[in-house]
Amino acid sequence: AILLFFGVGALAAFAPLPGQETPPAEATPVISGKFIGVNVYSLTGKDSPRITHILNYLKNSCGVTMIRLFYASEPTEDLQKTLDLGSKYGVRFIVSLADFANRTPNSSLIPLNQADNPTDWYRDGYKGAYKSHVEKIVSTFKNHPAIYAWELANEPHCAAFSNCAEAYTGWVQDMSQLIKSIDPTHLVSVGTQANAEFQLGDSVGDGQYEKINSFSSIGALTGHYYNGSPQAILSGQQDFQTQKDLMVKEIAIAKKLNKPFYTGEAGFLCQENQPNCTLASDDAKNLRAEFLKKELGDIFNAGATGYLIWQYSDRLTAPIETDAYSFFEGDPVCSVLQEFSQKAAPIVPPPPASAEYQVLHSEILKRFNIDFDQSFPYDYLKWAWEKLWN
Repeated sequence: AILLFFGVGALAAFAPLPGQETPPAEATPVISGKFIGVNVYSLTGKDSPRITHILNYLKNSCGVTMIRLFYASEPTEDLQKTLDLGSKYGVRFIVSLADFANRTPNSSLIPLNQADNPTDWYRDGYKGAYKSHVEKIVSTFKNHPAIYAWELANEPHCAAFSNCAEAYTGWVQDMSQLIKSIDPTHLVSVGTQANAEFQLGDSVGDGQYEKINSFSSIGALTGHYYNGSPQAILSGQQDFQTQKDLMVKEIAIAKKLNKPFYTGEAGFLCQENQPNCTLASDDAKNLRAEFLKKELGDIFNAGATGYLIWQYSDRLTAPIETDAYSFFEGDPVCSVLQEFSQKAAPIVPPPPASAEYQVLHSEILKRFNIDFDQSFPYDYLKWAWEKLWN
């Protein structure tokens, strides 16, 4: 009961003084409070030995501490094993709860053709299978220590349908509030692509991006950007510099709203005119790694909290999941990620795995309407808070 009366001042009293104990070395590394991550969108579909290998490689060889994945499946076992293994390796997850970008009429959650007007789905269609799926997954894993944030979907938008924005905004508000009512502890993000002004709903110039991210239930902003393949531009993404300029504007909006921003997908061609990265030359991959190094510096200097590259691909899973932006084990991209990670200062690890303590932890946060990831911006306060449980 005494714990309920601890405020920020009391937490500060637990912070280490010079010469005293410092936060544990195994805590999640950041760059001045920032994280390095990768997308492994289908990680949950692999067996435990492969997940173990991938996590071990990404954490220990590349310094990765955050993975973004998609989870549109109904069984919870695959996500459970992935999160459990993530806890073992000190990796946390951004879970995108559906995949709007790759929607098909056969999808159980977003049954639409790519060319369909999504307005009716954003207005009422989501209230069936999609909403039930979100409720089930968030309710099941709200107390798991490996969760960092929930995304409403991967790259949801209105395409070019001008009558869609109002319904889209209502969907963002309704679903983000639902998630926060179930899980008040973790961040919620829309999962926006936000890299094409002719693509509505998440567009920056007309104020829509700021509007959907202004809801108190949205805790983090995000955007995606890819460097310039003709195929990417044809599929709805503008040229690289335009996308990057938009991302800098999105970071400024995040600052205005006093919310963190993370780059959810940063895609860099491994070699021009190659359909996938298994065919890229060593010289091309080295050039990509140098380009990534510059981009990491630019985006973090602009004020981003996190940066997740698209995508790590596993050569030993058949078929190989690769595209023109993939990197594999041994790619020099890994060394760049590790270099940034080694500049890191430790922050608090995820809340303890003990179910009893975790439930108590969540109840205290809920009781005082505290968003843990935003209410304690200083690493030592976060660490001191967690020390109360040790």
